[in-house]
Amino acid sequence: MRAGSVEPIAVHVLEEDDYPELYWRGGHDERDEVERGTVAPVALADDASLGVEKVGNTTSDVPAGDSIGSVDDKAAASADVTHKVDNTNETESSSPVLATESAATSLSTLARVPSLSPIERAATAAKEGHVEFAESQRGATYNKLFGPYVAGATQITLKDPYIRKTYQVRNLAEFLETVYTYTNRSGEVHVHLITGCDEEYPDRQIDNLSQVQATFGTLGIALTYEFSESGHDRSIVTDTGWRVILGRGLDIYQRYSDNDWLNPLTRQQKLRRVKEFSVTYQRK
Repeated sequence: MRAGSVEPIAVHVLEEDDYPELYWRGGHDERDEVERGTVAPVALADDASLGVEKVGNTTSDVPAGDSIGSVDDKAAASADVTHKVDNTNETESSSPVLATESAATSLSTLARVPSLSPIERAATAAKEGHVEFAESQRGATYNKLFGPYVAGATQITLKDPYIRKTYQVRNLAEFLETVYTYTNRSGEVHVHLITGCDEEYPDRQIDNLSQVQATFGTLGIALTYEFSESGHDRSIVTDTGWRVILGRGLDIYQRYSDNDWLNPLTRQQKLRRVKEFSVTYQRK
């Protein structure tokens, strides 16, 4: 650099003539370096433009749709995807409308079909058939055995020749509890009992029956009874069209201590052991 000069000035020295590669000033040609092997050969501008033309020619020789990954195919694929998305959007946009119409139709159908009451639902469970219980089996209850078959009835006839002793009258009271549970309170339900007379203690039998009659009369269950020695049939007949044939009548449970009110068997029939018995359900 010269003293007083604002910009630097390159000074030519003798060594630059002897060792030009050490004094490169950016003025030599890249072609010379290629010729000397100091840099890798690269395509020149003319060669690059030729290569593009070759690629273009090669692509133009392939029929449309046969070239995987070609620009035309990508455009077509994009258009197809766009079309599918549009269709999906149309379906999605219409789905809430369809769902709303379907919900409205369902609500309209529900409005036309009246819902069943619990008693009506219980009555639908009544089926013809035959069931048997083994000795000492547990789980048998009047609700399960008789509930669906007396459901909704207003006239019930019970034939059981052995509603005589105190524990047998208690069985009658538990049967009337089932009748109360499975019938409507809009009117009286009439239950007529046909049974045999206790020749040993007739007064006690009548007193017990009268007590049951009075108790359930306040609950809308009108109990009437008569004594008959003409038959030994055991059955329940309802005005809803069912006949339940009782193998052992209502006396299906083994004896237990019913004087102990702390004993759960006095309140839970399903805990009691049963005698061997069968029940048959028939449509009249």
